Amino acid sequence: MNGKTLGAQIKKYRLANNLTLDGLAQAAGCSKSYLSQIENGLSSPSLAVLGTLASELNTSVASLLKETESDAKTSYHLPLEKRQTLQYPTGLISSQPLTMEVSKKKMQPLLTTVEPGGSSSIDSQLQHAPNSEEFVLVLKGKMEFVVDGEKIVLKEGDTLYFDGDLPHKWKNLTDETAQLLFVFSPPVW
Repeated sequence: MNGKTLGAQIKKYRLANNLTLDGLAQAAGCSKSYLSQIENGLSSPSLAVLGTLASELNTSVASLLKETESDAKTSYHLPLEKRQTLQYPTGLISSQPLTMEVSKKKMQPLLTTVEPGGSSSIDSQLQHAPNSEEFVLVLKGKMEFVVDGEKIVLKEGDTLYFDGDLPHKWKNLTDETAQLLFVFSPPVW
């Protein structure tokens, strides 16, 4: 999905909810001009902003990332130039969904880049829905994971597979950029 498609989806949901640009921007805690840039495909929202927008629009991130009718015909192929990059609030992490129409999938692969010091969360741990699973492959760099209290250091080529409902967090403790492939089942967004 490109930025214009995502922006069009956000605008579609905003109008369906009878919200003004200003009203949604205020509710989401961002400026009217930033929201306008997102809707016009001139700016990409951070993952946190996208989550807040989805909540204010009474929908899910997956629905906002849903492809248009013409894209759905080729939902099994996602060219590199059509990938959407989502920034995390700190600016140290970005993720690219690697499938289209994630809401219709049984798994969700993400290519995630973690700059030095980037982490899943500073104070809290992640926990996904019961019966969910998470797979991680470190493509580049070195990462520290803590899963259910156990500290595990992963280096390039290492993998990790665990129940997604276990409390977990991760952090790049090195001075080099890390790149990971995450696969969630079912999709978490």
